[in-house]
Amino acid sequence: MNAGDTHNEDFLAELRVAGLVVDPVPERVTFAAKASLAWRTIDAELAELTYDSALDPDRLTLVRGAAAARILTFSASDLTVDIEVEETGRDLRLIGELAPAQHAVVGVRHAEGTTEVETDEDGRFRIGPIPAGPIALSLRLAAGGMTVQTEWITL
Repeated sequence: MNAGDTHNEDFLAELRVAGLVVDPVPERVTFAAKASLAWRTIDAELAELTYDSALDPDRLTLVRGAAAARILTFSASDLTVDIEVEETGRDLRLIGELAPAQHAVVGVRHAEGTTEVETDEDGRFRIGPIPAGPIALSLRLAAGGMTVQTEWITL
């Protein structure tokens, strides 16, 4: 190792420290990175986002005045999950329904941990308050014991 290599290593170390001080990685980015690497249940089925009212241009042109609630639909092969997102100050509340209606334990993973509730006999549930930011749902269905997980989405 020569003197030039040591000088370069010292300089790079100083740059790393300066970067962390001047422009630290946002907490939500760190959380999303860790969550994306978390091991999912091997036999869980993935429910994909098939509708998001925030991306629907027809719905956006109809909204006037106060912001309308955000509507999300996740679909798996034998299950659809419809969710309405309500803002309650800085937090959110999720009101959802499973189709076909069935009993399940619904877990919402978010920046502060996981919040779980059970659906009623009609497959409906209400979760909140949860913090705004990235979330993912995990549904443990009573019928057949199957687990369905959604992709991560930022609310």
